[in-house]
This record gives sequence, structure tokens and C-alpha cells, in this order.
Amino acid sequence: MSAITVFSARKIITMNPARPHVTHVAVLDGRVLATGTIEEIAGWGDYTLDDSFSEKVIMPGFVEGHCHLMAGGIWKYTYVGYQDRVDPDGRHWPGVKTLEEVLARLKEAEAKLGPDDPLVAWGFDPIFLMDRRLDKNDLDNVSPSRPIAIVHSNFHLMTVNSASLSLANYVADMEIDGIAIGPDGTPNGELQEMAAMFPIMRRLGIDLRELGRTKRSLVDFGKVCNRVGVTPAADLINDLPDEDVEQMKTITDGSDYPIRLM
Repeated sequence: MSAITVFSARKIITMNPARPHVTHVAVLDGRVLATGTIEEIAGWGDYTLDDSFSEKVIMPGFVEGHCHLMAGGIWKYTYVGYQDRVDPDGRHWPGVKTLEEVLARLKEAEAKLGPDDPLVAWGFDPIFLMDRRLDKNDLDNVSPSRPIAIVHSNFHLMTVNSASLSLANYVADMEIDGIAIGPDGTPNGELQEMAAMFPIMRRLGIDLRELGRTKRSLVDFGKVCNRVGVTPAADLINDLPDEDVEQMKTITDGSDYPIRLM
């Protein structure tokens, strides 16, 4: 039998209403054996005391029942969401609270790109920016010639600039569902749902599923979960081709992978 490790903490949240808080938790073979005081836990036998978290709060991990592996790979693009976020490598990204701040972050990212690179960003949520909708004219001010695509936080909407619209030959009077039209009768840059978004995505090399298939994206997904306290996560959009399954098993079976991936 493996040795018992007992962790001490300032507070341990048990989720047991009969005894919601304790000070020690015993772990055996990667599973919780018991919680309580050190005197109570000592009854389980010899143990090693670990005080690494003695000033911290320990709680059960969150269960993420509906997520997508691209939550790791999406960080290859520029974040322009309203809420503060931390990327897989631990960098803090302050939320952008106004359209002006969104455009400023895009201009900063655009200045770092090569001459032929598109600018892709993600996380934008117009619900929090109620003064007006982001449109192609805003993004043309970031760059009139470089293709730009901003994927909204729900991944069902996208806003692009005039250069991107031209790539897909989106013009006036197309009468295609999902291509929003501005007051002048031409596409205003907002694309709704995949049928309208995909021609732009294909031309700019945006493959949302591919963002969850590489080794780096799988590792980054685990980091993202770990940083917000998620321990098991279920990926609910995956074709599971054989080569992907083998890679997933190899990576997630490693002792250093921080979550259980379903």
C-alpha cells in the first residue's frame, strides 16, 4: 500500500454540510481518504505531513461538464474580451471595457505581425459594450489592407474588416443569411453563424477544431483548467479520429497532466 499524505491548510472546504470546514485532508493513491483534524486522521495509520498549503484554502475541484479543447489553442490569437483572463502561461490579460480599448489592443497586436499575416482576435462580447456595434469601419481604422477577424465570445458571431470581406467576395445585395447589412446597403462586417463565417475562416486559416488537436493546444487546455480550479472536464465537440485519440491518451495519461479529460 502506498503511503498516506496528510495536507494541512488554513481552511479545507469539504462540501459536506454536516462538517463544511476542516483543517486536514488525507490522500492515498491520489484519492481523498479522510478529512478532519490531525488527531482524527492519525487513526488511519502512518502518514507524512505536508504543510505546503498551511496558509491556503483547499477545496474540491470544479467539474466542467461542457467545454471545448480549443479553449487552450485559442490563445494563439489576441484576447479582446471584457473580463480579465489569465492565459495558459500565466500572463494576466486585463479586460477591455470600451470599443476604444478594443481597437487599441488590436493596433498593438497588428504592429507586431508580419506583412502577410492576418490579425485574428477572440473573446469580444458586444453585450458589455452597449454604445454601438463594432463594424468594419472600426477595424479598417486598425488596418485597411490587412485582413482582420474578431471572433465573438460565443463563437457564433464574427466581425471583420473590409479587406476580409473582399477576400470572400461579400458585397451588397447578396441576400445571404448571416451577412449583416449596414445603412449603406453593403455588408457592415458582422457575420452571424458558421455559414457566413466559414468563408472568411477558411481564407484566414482559422480552424477552431484544429485549435484542440495539437499537442500544444492539449497541454494549454490543461493549464487553462488548472488555473481556474477545474479538475475533470468533458470536451463535447470532437470527431475523435484515431490519431487524435492516441495523442490525447499519450498526453493526458502523463503524471504531470493536471486534469482528467473526458
